Amino acid sequence: MTLHKLSAGSGYTYLTSQVAQHDATERRQAGLASYYEEKGESPGRWLGAGLAGLDLKVGDVVSEEQMKLLFGQGRHPRAGEPGAAEQAWGALGRAFPTYNATTLRQMIARAFSEHNTSQGLAWNAPIPAEERAAIRTRVAREVFEQRHGRAPVDEAELTKFLARASKPAQVPVAGFDLTFSPVKSVSALWALAPAEVARQVEAAHEDAVRATLELLEREVAFTRVGKGGIRQVPVTGLVAASFDHRDSRTGDPDLHTHVVVSNKVQSLAEEGGRWLTVDGRMLFKAKVMASEHYNTHLEAGLVDRLGVAFVDRPGVEGKRAVREIAGIAPALLASWSSRRQAIQARMDELASAFLADHGRAPTVIESLDLAQRANLETRPGKHEPRSEAEQRQAWRQQASTVLAADGKAPEEMVTAAVGAGWGRNKGRNRDVGITGGQRVGTLQGRIRGRGGDVRPQVVAARVVSVLEGSRATWQVWHVRAETSRQLRTAGVPLARLEEYGRSVERWVLQGFSVPVGVPPELGEPEVLRRPDGQPAHTVHGSQAYTSRAILAAEEELLALALRRDGRHADPAVVETVLAAEGADGPGLDRSQAAMVRTLATSGCRVQVALAPAGAGKTAALRVLARAWEASGGTVLGLAPTAVAADELARATGIGADTLAKYLHQTTTARAGRPAQYPGAGVGGRVGPGTLVVVDEAGMAGTRALADAVRHVVDAGGSVRLVGDDQQLAAVAAGGILTDLAEQGYAHGTTVTLTELHRFIDPEEGQATLAIRDGDPAALEHYLERGRVQAGDAGTMAETAYAAWKADQQGGMSSLLLAATRDTVRDLNQRARHDRLDATAGQASGPEVTLADGTCASAGDTVITRRNDRRLRAGDGAWVRNGDRWRVLAVHPDGAVTVDRQDGRARHEPGRVRLPAGYVAEHVQLGYASTIHGAQGATVDTTHTVLTGTETRQGLYVALSRGRQTNHLYLATPTVSLDSVGPEVQDTVAEPRQVLTDILARDGRAQSATTAEHGDTAGLLREAVLAYQDALTVLAQHHLGPEQMAALDDALERWLPGLTRAPAYPHLRGQLAVRWADGTRPETVVQEATLYRGKRTLTEAEDPAAALTWRISALTPLPHRDAPLPWLPDIPPALREEPGTSTYLDRLTGRIDDLKHQVTDQAQRAGASDRVPWQRMLPPDVEEQLLGDLAVWRAAHAVPHTEPRPTGAPVKDPDVARHQTRLTRRLNPLSPPRGRPMEGTAGERLRASQRQAEQHARYGHPSSEVSGPSR
Repeated sequence: MTLHKLSAGSGYTYLTSQVAQHDATERRQAGLASYYEEKGESPGRWLGAGLAGLDLKVGDVVSEEQMKLLFGQGRHPRAGEPGAAEQAWGALGRAFPTYNATTLRQMIARAFSEHNTSQGLAWNAPIPAEERAAIRTRVAREVFEQRHGRAPVDEAELTKFLARASKPAQVPVAGFDLTFSPVKSVSALWALAPAEVARQVEAAHEDAVRATLELLEREVAFTRVGKGGIRQVPVTGLVAASFDHRDSRTGDPDLHTHVVVSNKVQSLAEEGGRWLTVDGRMLFKAKVMASEHYNTHLEAGLVDRLGVAFVDRPGVEGKRAVREIAGIAPALLASWSSRRQAIQARMDELASAFLADHGRAPTVIESLDLAQRANLETRPGKHEPRSEAEQRQAWRQQASTVLAADGKAPEEMVTAAVGAGWGRNKGRNRDVGITGGQRVGTLQGRIRGRGGDVRPQVVAARVVSVLEGSRATWQVWHVRAETSRQLRTAGVPLARLEEYGRSVERWVLQGFSVPVGVPPELGEPEVLRRPDGQPAHTVHGSQAYTSRAILAAEEELLALALRRDGRHADPAVVETVLAAEGADGPGLDRSQAAMVRTLATSGCRVQVALAPAGAGKTAALRVLARAWEASGGTVLGLAPTAVAADELARATGIGADTLAKYLHQTTTARAGRPAQYPGAGVGGRVGPGTLVVVDEAGMAGTRALADAVRHVVDAGGSVRLVGDDQQLAAVAAGGILTDLAEQGYAHGTTVTLTELHRFIDPEEGQATLAIRDGDPAALEHYLERGRVQAGDAGTMAETAYAAWKADQQGGMSSLLLAATRDTVRDLNQRARHDRLDATAGQASGPEVTLADGTCASAGDTVITRRNDRRLRAGDGAWVRNGDRWRVLAVHPDGAVTVDRQDGRARHEPGRVRLPAGYVAEHVQLGYASTIHGAQGATVDTTHTVLTGTETRQGLYVALSRGRQTNHLYLATPTVSLDSVGPEVQDTVAEPRQVLTDILARDGRAQSATTAEHGDTAGLLREAVLAYQDALTVLAQHHLGPEQMAALDDALERWLPGLTRAPAYPHLRGQLAVRWADGTRPETVVQEATLYRGKRTLTEAEDPAAALTWRISALTPLPHRDAPLPWLPDIPPALREEPGTSTYLDRLTGRIDDLKHQVTDQAQRAGASDRVPWQRMLPPDVEEQLLGDLAVWRAAHAVPHTEPRPTGAPVKDPDVARHQTRLTRRLNPLSPPRGRPMEGTAGERLRASQRQAEQHARYGHPSSEVSGPSR
């Protein structure tokens, strides 16, 4: 299952445009024959428990008009029907806002109209795609030249201008497109099977979709209310429309269903039954869980209905195995996939031609046109079959052609997959439960008990084992997703899936997991709890868990890092080695020398050294090894990967191996078993004088690292963990390196390299350090130098490839990187096609199919993706994951002879013959790689294709590989060849904002220890919002329903429509708090009406918001005893209720505790540890002000990337007064106007001002409601 946001406006039209126009009633009466003959897709159907509030029923047909009203305008889907006003079928809460088109978009629209009228056509007549693109380009160039007085420098500048100038101010989210698509073999079986079997496949798919939607309604149907949406409450259900589609954009069989969930949900009666927005966070948290739930129910349903068997097909590059139906030919699935690749390649060619013709990248709508052209031009037939009968005929012909190579027919394949007695399986499977599942394969006996039943506690133990290997903490969403996977492979029958799932979940969470970061019990009153009893100020499913093993491993590492009883080198010897290093060459810089001294002489058993990219880490480690050995010790190296271990050994001269090999050797030695592979390892050479250096320690799994460190220390040795917690980590890494570094800083043992040596341009190096810290000011370095381009995904991939190729042809070493495996595969194929074209006329020899579905022949560059010590080259080195090779020969049996390509001189050849099985599963083309795969590499230039969804750590790695230059190519959301409909926005991405968003996305793994303490800034924000919301809820509860109803009636009579305004709940709460504080509402409202602004309340878009603003400005609440100076006091009336008073006192105490923690963290941060906004401050800022600013920013969720000390201006007048006071306290530290500050502080202040201006220009406007113009 995939999940995408659906924009309001025309984003839904992809779904309805595919629907057949044939009337649904007629189709049902006509029967099966006419259904198969019908053109287009079947109409959509309404789904969801939330339909009860819309006078619709599950299964009702979805009309175009209903979709337009609900998903296009945010109104009742029946608002256009006769009698809608009498039925109150109108607004559903706040309608979707509309935003005026930008000037450029208006000019383009005018040009379209003029083009039509000049040819005697209607103003809105359709215009061919090529002509539309030419008009858009012409107008964009004209507007650019008018604004800048010159022509665009190149296509990149024109593309950026078109993105900025045509981008709407804001696009509301209308809903979420959940696309349920089975594995390819299921669609293939459905496409080729007889009608009766195909209906069973459809029914299993529909049941799985229905079961998953029911799960989502139980687990994610919430809305957010109260201050900042802090209170999460359940709703009546979801409102959704489902659309069944039969094929992909490429015309291949792809049975899939779009379930479009509306953003509109109705709160329960106790919350007023108001129409609000769904809490979208929950959908994204539950995405993987829902996907696995669908996959498991579908597989079990097909086994139950048809008796098919599922087998694992190996995943690519660490991906999980894919379970496909046994008997469905992989060659057929590959053939249909190859058509997708052909269309994608043609799309890329058309996008490149578009760039050349128009001097800019295509917009999304233009990309859609290119996709349609590519589909048509690569289609073997003359026309696209549209009816299901025509599609099935075409698919059967395609399958017959592919299967004929093995002498089979489609009917034989279907019979082999299903079996002739499939009809009898149905009853037998449901009675016995496991008969059909026995065909899945032999199950491991330990999963099942004596009676053959699956044992939930054993499955639960496997779930925890998988979770421990991929993260330090987990939530219920991760547990349920992995539980579904385990139950799927265990062959649990359909009828018992839910039962087993609940049992396994209980075992995992209550038996094998430990909750971490449990919030303190505050004793929330019932009115502040959800129906299930959970506090409404907590997010459902947010509780984090870990295992006792992970907690023990983290505690052990932290404890060992405090020990100082290890061996230390003689300081005099260390100084001698450092002096000799300087005499023999350039020597080490100050931070490198300090690192060597500290790591060699500290006596720490475990010590951390952090090294940013390009800081000369290996040079320092080489000297450290010499110093340690000169003082009589021995040095060994470990690394998480074989490539990293080899690099460590080569650069330092010490023996090194992988962490996994070390643990294997030590475990084997303790058990008295012989080694699995020949050759001396590092496991048996550790003693009291040994220093073990673990390089790239941030990529090591917590438990593996703890096991290795324990063994070293028990043997008398010491460990040095070297890495960078701001680079990418492995899946198993648990974030413990950050904890160890922080503890080391507190005790003065952590060392950090501070000077960079990799980059030719010093400014390039400084920019990478700022990127590492998440400082958006660094983006100017790349933007001003033209290092960032944005456009259509195909265009960007082609542009990046062309630049990489030019660098390589120019004699430079260069990396071609991408964030996704799919893009890497496409780039690799592009490079291979170019190589073959360049050698046209020469025999390329036989080809072999690789693990990623691409092909290779002699002359290609490939990469191996699995360590295998049995495969050794002539130079003695074995095959490692991440090694690059040149193919010398492809053998008839599928084996490949390759030569290692690592740029090193060697006496013996680096050739090895890779067996066919290894090639098919673990070899890929190696021209391009993922960003993760490039970590640790150093080249002249890099060219990286990004999607905009990366983390700061990924961006940092991509921008820190190249000595000379590092380029980015932002691929905008565009037309997908998969089954998901496009987000139809006629714009391209604005690079600065996309990159700023990436910088704000911290992807570092978090340890269980850190999770236990929690994010104090985030916790303070939540506590402050909970306090503000609790006062309004408790005040209304104290006053009682009768008095509050009387208030509603009075206000509605005073200003009709006020109680239906979107901001009325907030106004109601503010009046209740003042009433509980002793000021009656009529007094407050009367004073607010005396305010004279530019607009009256009746002229305001939201009169409740305007009135609330006036009340805050004119009748502020007292702050004397509040937990923070801008928060209101607890009203005396609430103090009189014992339960309420106790809760509020506890909440106040929690805010006070968190405030002190945030203050302490800000004041303790050294100059190098400060976040970007802190480094913008003058160096002599007083500690109290620094702490107060940190508390303010935490309480208002001001992002670290926001340069203004107090963030954007707040809208609440009462709170704004405190913000003004904070700003005034900071202003005396700034220089008089016209006299810039000297040195670094002055530069930071000017940078802060520039950033603030850029934020004002490109940042999104606040969604908070502002008061009347003053």
